Amino acid sequence: MKFGTYKISDVFEISGSKTTTKIQLEKFGIGVYPYVTTQSVNNGIAGYYNFFTEEGNCLTIDSAVAGSCFYQSKNFSASDHVEILRPKFEMNRILALYFCILVNKNAEFYGYSYSKKRSQKAIKDEILLLPIDKNGQIDFKFMEKYIKSIEAKMQKLILYHNVLALRERERERERERERERESKSRGDFNLIFSEDSNISNFIKEAIMQIANSLFDKLGVKWGEFKLVDLFDYERGTRLTKNNRENGIYPLVTAGETNLGVKEFINNKNQKVFNNAITIDMFCNSFVHINDFCCDDNVLVLTPRAKISTQAMHFISAVINKSKDKFGYGRQYRQNTLEKHIVHLPIDKFGKLNFTLMENFIKDIEKKHTQKLINYYKFLTMGGNKAEFNLAYYEKFQNLEWKEFKIDDLFEIKKGKRLTKAQMKDGNINFIGATSTNNGITAKISNDTHLHPSNTISVTYNGSVGEAFYQPSRFWASDDVNVLYPKFKNNKFLSLFFATIFRKQGQKYGYNRKWTKEIMQEDKILLPTYGGGQIAFDFIEEYISQVQNKMRNLLLSRD
Repeated sequence: MKFGTYKISDVFEISGSKTTTKIQLEKFGIGVYPYVTTQSVNNGIAGYYNFFTEEGNCLTIDSAVAGSCFYQSKNFSASDHVEILRPKFEMNRILALYFCILVNKNAEFYGYSYSKKRSQKAIKDEILLLPIDKNGQIDFKFMEKYIKSIEAKMQKLILYHNVLALRERERERERERERERESKSRGDFNLIFSEDSNISNFIKEAIMQIANSLFDKLGVKWGEFKLVDLFDYERGTRLTKNNRENGIYPLVTAGETNLGVKEFINNKNQKVFNNAITIDMFCNSFVHINDFCCDDNVLVLTPRAKISTQAMHFISAVINKSKDKFGYGRQYRQNTLEKHIVHLPIDKFGKLNFTLMENFIKDIEKKHTQKLINYYKFLTMGGNKAEFNLAYYEKFQNLEWKEFKIDDLFEIKKGKRLTKAQMKDGNINFIGATSTNNGITAKISNDTHLHPSNTISVTYNGSVGEAFYQPSRFWASDDVNVLYPKFKNNKFLSLFFATIFRKQGQKYGYNRKWTKEIMQEDKILLPTYGGGQIAFDFIEEYISQVQNKMRNLLLSRD
């Protein structure tokens, strides 16, 4: 495929839209015609009214903020700073989507922003690379074919997702029936362990460390047991990929993710198991309550006596403690299983204490699982997940997130206008309404209205909601609010709060500015201890770990 270069003005007529305010539109009432604004989400649409000024089947461009381009299929009205591209060719929805992609890529390339607007003049001079046919003409047929192929793939993905969702709903119904048969809830461990293998492994390690710590305090004793004395066992049946028939039974193979399930089959020669523990060739162990099949790389352990689901999860966690010993060079096979000895809690008579294992797992399900997941995610930002720190976990396990008014935490001061003509060259940061370079848009020597270091700048106009930690004194423009902390602040806390403000600011925009008055009444969620005290030490350590993680990533690239 060959490509040619064209100006946007070669293929589109470029004009401004007729400006209509929301107040004007409200007189006509809610209706079916879109009201297109400069926002960069929802196709630029900020509502629907019984009024329009522009005909559809055109592209719109925001010329005030980011330069976002959207296809408008219906008649519409528009706010100010909305430019219109009307095709000089016969355009349909498919072609419109193709051009939207190109025009939006151009916005990134040319770096449009609040301070560098995408005006009509700028749009006219922009260059597009378009496919051309053998005659050197724009190949619109290729564009249509290309977009249709993408849409077809998306439809297949959506269909596949819906099938998986249906299967999951059916499995959930079966799990619910199983929970009802057991009379007590057994939690959602299978779901938790299937979502993320690393989280699964971490939780299993954590379970054993918590168990060892707790059981030591309670004076619980441990005994040695052969797995083959507790379970009947057999190996799965070999089934090549070419011979697998699509069906409803999960096929467990060697792997850490999704409980070892790779696909769903319906082969009649495959034995169906349930209520069992699986161990694959790498010693990955999972509990399967519902029906499943498995290949020859998996051993199936069926309890010789009735064992609760919780106790099976406990034993599976113990089995997984041995997985570091195995790999492609040393695989876990039937002869390994026959020699495998595990340590399990015993009662005063030296018998397996299934009640203790069951109650312990139930307690983990009820009190600790989500906290362990959260702690794992914290560790993976910079810590070592292989070294589960029980003391640290216990320190922060009871954190609760509560609402606080921004005005109770910060004194909010509005920035001061300073025009380019008034600026004097220097080395003082001038913070403007931009989303890049920590908000710095100029270097000045003007020093009559400076804000101190260790504060946070938040834009309420332009790139609304962009928040930055300011480590040195600065001048803030009149589009910026400056937040003075009412607590002992530092870099780590400021970076955390800047992230919170940036998230909070997403609900505001060019047409709904985050003014000082609104910000004072806004509330944010923060981690607290039981008495409602903000967990500043947790925040500091969390951000410190994030920075360490990023530093390690950067070093690894060098």
